[in-house]
Amino acid sequence: TYYTATLAANSWSGTTSNFTQTVTVDGITATDHPIIDLSEPTASNLDSWSYVSKAESGNNSITFTCFSYMPTVDLGIIIAVVK
Repeated sequence: TYYTATLAANSWSGTTSNFTQTVTVDGITATDHPIIDLSEPTASNLDSWSYVSKAESGNNSITFTCFSYMPTVDLGIIIAVVK
């Protein structure tokens, strides 16, 4: 199963580290194992994508965490789910 979502540059929470953002992904569950990549890689969004440290699936959502820096551009992502 494939899903798409956007990590919006202005939707990160946090002030100095451990920035987080939760996006809605209807149909994903907490036990799914998402494989996530950029939907349209460019030089500027590849750099920002490298700031994303982890992704954790929940029921109808994925929470992304950046340990040091947060992305400064919107990131369109594609999500493949392994069940």
